[in-house]
Amino acid sequence: MTTAKKLADKVQTAVDIDGRLSQLPERNHRILVVEDEHGIAEAYKDILVPKAGNVYPIQRSSRVVGNGGAPAPATTKPAERFELTIVHNAEAAFAEVQRSIAQKKPFTMGFFDVLLGQGMDGIELVKRIHEIDSDIFAVFVTAYSDRNVDSIQSLLGEQNSNRWDYLNKPFTQGEILQKARSGVAIWNMRREKDIKDEHMASLQKHLLENERYATMATVSRGIGHEFRNILTSMIGKAELSENLKSIEQLRETLRGILGSAHRAAEILKRFDSLHKGGDHRLAKRWMFAHEPLEEAVAMLSHQIKTNNVRVCWIRKKSCLIYGNATALVQVYVNLLINAMHAMGTSGQIDLSVVEIAGKIEVKFRDYGPGVDKKIVEKVCEPFFTTKGENGTGLGLSISKEIIETDHDGKFTVANHEIKGLEITIHFPVKEEEAKPESNG
Repeated sequence: MTTAKKLADKVQTAVDIDGRLSQLPERNHRILVVEDEHGIAEAYKDILVPKAGNVYPIQRSSRVVGNGGAPAPATTKPAERFELTIVHNAEAAFAEVQRSIAQKKPFTMGFFDVLLGQGMDGIELVKRIHEIDSDIFAVFVTAYSDRNVDSIQSLLGEQNSNRWDYLNKPFTQGEILQKARSGVAIWNMRREKDIKDEHMASLQKHLLENERYATMATVSRGIGHEFRNILTSMIGKAELSENLKSIEQLRETLRGILGSAHRAAEILKRFDSLHKGGDHRLAKRWMFAHEPLEEAVAMLSHQIKTNNVRVCWIRKKSCLIYGNATALVQVYVNLLINAMHAMGTSGQIDLSVVEIAGKIEVKFRDYGPGVDKKIVEKVCEPFFTTKGENGTGLGLSISKEIIETDHDGKFTVANHEIKGLEITIHFPVKEEEAKPESNG
């Protein structure tokens, strides 16, 4: 299950309570009837828009096997009033569907007589309608002398078998009512699901953005410190240049100022790269596996120094992976920040990039207290945090999803056998010939 799905499950109750999803559109009850015999068309109207008090027997669907199609013993009263549009030929039906789409009032389903006289028959009509409205559910009303199920299937295609049904003539009131209720209910359930999914996707996007901005805030504090140092150095060199007595000394001072300016530009470039890391559709390229990790360490150099953290490396610089560098930098920044938070004011982080058993392995290990064995399997779940109000519970879950969903990798968290927490990331090794692309 992805973080996106878990996020949806976790926040479903809160969202419903919030009320935003209660603003779903009213249920759609629109049904199209295409029937060239006026008497039968009136029968549809009597069944689907009945006078109060009418009761109809419910009979099994003609596509459901069992009881030989015998009526069910129960009777029922229509629970909802349908909105019916009745037309008598294919051209008028197609025009009504076009009009419904233009007015944003689509039909949920339709009853289509197979033989419609001149022009298109019901099956050809449905094929055309599905080209402009793939959601409408079609019920073909036919006699076996018209078309059987196999012939309809062959004309519409097996891939569309879940978008149509049929009734034999003569039909019962219960059959029509049952098909109408099912078609309308399915259409509305799908629409509500689409709206909820869209809402959840929007909510997830905001949560991911908030997590990234929290990471950026941490990085920016270090960047601010680095910029102050750079500016202090540049100002100092500029002031000293006023007293220089040779052109060579002046050139040397200007080279120092220019180097500091380049350093500042590089820091801004890194920060801007992190800022643009929110697009879930990742553009990938071949790269050496250690490059985004080195980038993340460089980004956090001030925090690493301030926290008295020692970074120890084991890295094989020929390991290639296929991925999105910005997303991986975001993952590694999250993991480094977590490691520093776990250790407090001092400690050590071990980093390794190696190739093992046909996979590229990137490993993080801190020397903090580790995680309670009872909860170590939960630390990657969305909203689970050991930091109380200071944590969102999204850093590890987002990192895990970036690795496993976007990079086909494996992300595991475990306590080190001696001390601290160890995070292991495995990337698949691509067999295709690959060359790392320049970062420039």
